[in-house]
Amino acid sequence: MALHNLLADGVGELGADEIRLLRANKGNNSNGAVSHRAHLRVLEPEVSTKGPVGKMVLTVLGMVGEMEVGFIRERQRAGIEAAKARGVYKGRPITLDHAKIIDLHKKGNGATTIARAIGCSRGAVYKVLGLNRH
Repeated sequence: MALHNLLADGVGELGADEIRLLRANKGNNSNGAVSHRAHLRVLEPEVSTKGPVGKMVLTVLGMVGEMEVGFIRERQRAGIEAAKARGVYKGRPITLDHAKIIDLHKKGNGATTIARAIGCSRGAVYKVLGLNRH
């Protein structure tokens, strides 16, 4: 199903994901010019992304969305640092059996075999073993 129009009651209801979707939803028309296959229409205040002014509006909304994501990450980082300072935040709990991974590796098993036996990714096995494989 193709997205043709996105209707929102207000600009505040749009998230960065919706704006990214609209910015990425571009195509070339028959003369090679870039055209948007989907359009945004905001009811209050009345805003539309059709036409040249719409392209500018979409660009500005995209910038605002990126700023919003940045602000959220900054607040999250500050909250984590404050929790660490209080000794409350300890990170994600360990879910893998490190001893079993190391034991299987000592027995000559490769990362793929270990990952299948444990039920995790090879990257997780490499991380436990302290090996950097890119």
